[in-house]
This record gives sequence, C-alpha cells and structure tokens, in this order.
Amino acid sequence: MRGATTIMLLGGLLFTARAEAAEVKVLSAGAVRAVVTEVADIFAKQSGHSVKGTFGTVGVVRGKLAAGEPADVVIATDAAIDEMAKQGLVVAGTRTDVARAGVGVGVREGAPHPDISTAETFKQALLAAKSIVYVDPAQGATSGIHFASVLKRLGIADQVKDKTILWPGGYAAEAVQKGQAEIVVHQISEILPLKGVSLVGPLPADLQKVTIYSAGLAAKAAAPEAARAFISFLTTDPIKTKFALAGLDYRESTEPTRVVWTNPRDPLLARFQDTSTACRDEAEATYRDLESSSPAARSRRLDSQRQQHWLGCMRTKGYQPREISAQ
Repeated sequence: MRGATTIMLLGGLLFTARAEAAEVKVLSAGAVRAVVTEVADIFAKQSGHSVKGTFGTVGVVRGKLAAGEPADVVIATDAAIDEMAKQGLVVAGTRTDVARAGVGVGVREGAPHPDISTAETFKQALLAAKSIVYVDPAQGATSGIHFASVLKRLGIADQVKDKTILWPGGYAAEAVQKGQAEIVVHQISEILPLKGVSLVGPLPADLQKVTIYSAGLAAKAAAPEAARAFISFLTTDPIKTKFALAGLDYRESTEPTRVVWTNPRDPLLARFQDTSTACRDEAEATYRDLESSSPAARSRRLDSQRQQHWLGCMRTKGYQPREISAQ
C-alpha cells in the first residue's frame, strides 16, 4: 500500500511539473539571435519551460512591443530597455545586461582582407570596394545607424551611396555570402555565424561603437516567473562563455593583442596544425548529419556549435588559448 501511495505522489508531482511548464516568448534584437536560439534548448531541458524567439532590429522590437506583441522577455540595447521601462512596457528594475557587441567588417571567405586598422585605411578600403552592405538605418538597426554616421564622419557618404546595399534586417552578411556585396559592416556577432563569410576584424577604435544588450521583463508577461528564470539563466557562467564565443563580449583594448596557444604536452606546438585539422574534421562530422536534416534557419546555430566543438576538442588535447600584447 505504501508503494502505491508513493507512485501516486510521484505521479502528482510529475503532473504538477508539466502543468507549470510555460512557453517563454522572447522579443529580441537580432545581435544576440544565434546565442539565444542555441541556449533556449538548454534552458528548456533544465527548466521544462520552452522558449519561442522573435528577432528584429531594436527599432522593430520597440515597435512590436508598443503595438501589443505578446512577450515575456525583451532583449534590446540597454538604452532601449531603460526607455521602454519609462514607457511602462518593461518592468522597472528588471534590466539585466547580458552581452557587449562591437561593430566589425566581413568579406567572403577566401577573399583578401582589406587593411582596416586605422580610420584612414578603413576609409580607403570602403572607397576601393565594389559594393558595401549594412543594415538599413531606417529599420532602427543599431549598427546601421552608427555606420551611416561613420560614413558621414569619413566624408564619403555620397561617394559610396551608389554601391551600397541597405539590408532590410537580419544578417546583412548574407549579401556577402551570396556574392551580392564585397564588404559587410555589421555587429561582429552577426558576421561570425554565417558560413562562407570571414570576419576581417572590428572597426578602428576611434570609429567603434560598443553596444550593451540587456534583457528585461515585459510588463504584460504571461509567464513572469519563467521569464525571470530565463533572464537569470542568461547570466550564468556557461552561457556567458557562449556569448563570448559568439563575439558578444567585446572589449576594447588599449594596446594591440594577439591570441597565442600553449600546451605543456607540445611546447613547440609541432602538432598544433595537425591537431587543429583533426578537431575541425571531428566537428564537421559531428554536425554534418544534423545540418542535412535541419531547416535552413538552424544552420547558423550549427556553425556556432561547430566552433565550440573545435575549441573544446583543442582543449582536451592540452592546447589553451590566451591573449597577449602584440608589442
């Protein structure tokens, strides 16, 4: 009899857990899309709450929320979250900073990397490019608004106008991927996920814009407790690491740095290249079947997972990366 009672209690607990599971609706800026999409699955497994994301420029996010779009969590720039809190769209005091994004430059994989180390060399690279793409500032895109101001500051806005593509939203680097543009200027986190596009580097420091992205609880959240749990989840150390790997922990340095690798088992790094190739092949093989059976929308997430798999593989072989001064 005691056994039957235990089963009934366990059954009741399981039923309660399922009944309390919620769908967390996330209305988010596109800069963090790759990471939020990836970690949503991890959060679902740990909490039982599913996550549904809708992504767009900060302007689009602000407009959708103001128009009554259902949302539990809002992710936008820190300034936008503060503004929406003042408007009563986001609960005051719930702003939580989760990412830092810098603006970068990308070209097609295999193409020569232009010199963008200074404002002048970057200006010359833009003038020499056959075509340029960035997100349309009219869409309220943070990087698009900033880059339009950079072009004016460099005095070349009119000179590059006819060879510029204004992307409507999402990954502007898709234009480079498809061969429609030679250079993309967008947030680094929205260049890295695209296969076939190579990051040249960040904008010169005097032209850079670092944007802080924050999460906040929507004032009309249907699942406030689950939403708060998701916001807290985004600040845990494992998720912070994922943001960093996706280019969302941008830090300006006062001096040039470069990444070096060390390995006490291979002090001269004689086996580094062969190990890197083997780890890359392992990552490709691990995710190849998933990519072939997945919708196109998941391919960017798989690219991020390949990168993380490669890094993890290198570390298991004893190789550790670190930044040092280039001088």
